Amino acid sequence: VSLGFFDDIYIPKHHMPDPSHYVSTTSTSKTGTWYWDYGEESFAIGDSEEIKFAVQSVSYPPIPVEQPKDSKPFAPMVVNTDRIYVP
Repeated sequence: VSLGFFDDIYIPKHHMPDPSHYVSTTSTSKTGTWYWDYGEESFAIGDSEEIKFAVQSVSYPPIPVEQPKDSKPFAPMVVNTDRIYVP
């Protein structure tokens, strides 16, 4: 999840709306779209969709001495969320 100015917000799978499912863009990609299943329909929770969430914790990981080349950039602050809400 991104706020535009901050991108290190993580919503664990078990905190997504229940029931919901994830559709990967390709078989080798880590990108895709979450869908909220409501009754007979599925609603996409897209990149530009507005959601609400509660902050569960904020952590400040130690700065790594070495960082693998293929890893995500270091995040000095990480926000973990509780269940999300789709308005």
